[in-house]
Amino acid sequence: MVMEMFQKLIVTTNPITKTPVTALVETSKTGSDFAITTLEGEYKTVEEFEAALEDSIQATESGQDVGAIFNFFSMEMDDAYALYRILAEVLEQPRC
Repeated sequence: MVMEMFQKLIVTTNPITKTPVTALVETSKTGSDFAITTLEGEYKTVEEFEAALEDSIQATESGQDVGAIFNFFSMEMDDAYALYRILAEVLEQPRC
């Protein structure tokens, strides 16, 4: 059985290098799992992002320095809501 996922890409800017970074936000259709994976670069589709991520992982495992940023930030949905509340709180703070 293949579990369907909600997947959405968000392109941001690395504040240090000023280059694009794409984040893939995923949750299962059951709503029990949540993950954020990021990769340096701008990707238009989930398939393009996942292919580039796999290439980066394989290159890193073979000892190549690919310069990519990637991570997997997985959590249960209760923790995702806690993260959401923290992010909402931060975003509500006055900005200078």
